[in-house]
Amino acid sequence: MTRYDPGVPDGGNDPFGWTQDPSVVMVCTTFVERLSPTPIFEVLHAEQPNSRMSSTQLAIAVGDDREGIRVADIGSWALVIELESLVAVRDEILARHSRSRRRVVQVYRTGSGMESFGYWRDGESQCRFEPTNPARRTGRDPDVLVGEMRASGIDPASAEMLPGYEMYTLAAEVIGVIADTGVVVEAELEAGLVARRRRRVS
Repeated sequence: MTRYDPGVPDGGNDPFGWTQDPSVVMVCTTFVERLSPTPIFEVLHAEQPNSRMSSTQLAIAVGDDREGIRVADIGSWALVIELESLVAVRDEILARHSRSRRRVVQVYRTGSGMESFGYWRDGESQCRFEPTNPARRTGRDPDVLVGEMRASGIDPASAEMLPGYEMYTLAAEVIGVIADTGVVVEAELEAGLVARRRRRVS
């Protein structure tokens, strides 16, 4: 995990390199303020194995009927990491995580390539947008992160597709920490297994 400092050059070691890794197809990173891993697992109805796991170890453990999540405790924030699942993207989950004036920042990408950035507080979506059109923002206060967007290289008035991983830079700008390759892919973290939701057959 890397502290975010926009004034320090990267020096060639790209902390967001994992976002361009072809093996990382579906991904969801959810930062939850002032909440430890245990209540996060409870909200997600996750069964916790008795061991910490890397992304590779968790992929082996999930099987066909479960989805896996890992949670990193990073001081005043917890980072929920999902590779090949999107358990935490549901509005009811984000509303519960963001109660009591807590902030939640989420960036996710589906298997079809759709991406989204979301900012929640007090149980409500404050700002949400997709990289295809940063100017089209929804939520209770869609302009709440305009300053952070500009600091991250995102023009809040632009209707043009973001070219890279600016949404992850924006998340780092908001919380002050970068979710780098070391924590998202490699680190052995507290893990949970969630029963896969069955699709209804009509």
